[in-house]
Amino acid sequence: MAHVLLSGDTHHELLVFEGLLALTNIASCQQGHSLTKLPCGDRKGGDGQARPLHKVLTQELLYEKNPRIQLATCELLANLSLTSEFQEMAQENDEEQDG
Repeated sequence: MAHVLLSGDTHHELLVFEGLLALTNIASCQQGHSLTKLPCGDRKGGDGQARPLHKVLTQELLYEKNPRIQLATCELLANLSLTSEFQEMAQENDEEQDG
């Protein structure tokens, strides 16, 4: 369900917002670690390749015009940042940018 709501096929803001809230709830429980590498579609009409959830969140949804989507994205990122997988991924991205 989350994959469909956050894919490039969904442009309705309410569906995106509800999807983000659902993912936020999942991320707050023990199963949240599995969300870190959840594949998501390209919402901006690029090549259509699936990308990891964290890239869609940080590169697209944080910059949406709707402030509720921005807020839900920020809350989801906060919950995901508590998982060890997300922390390792963030550290790897920092090392890639520094190197």
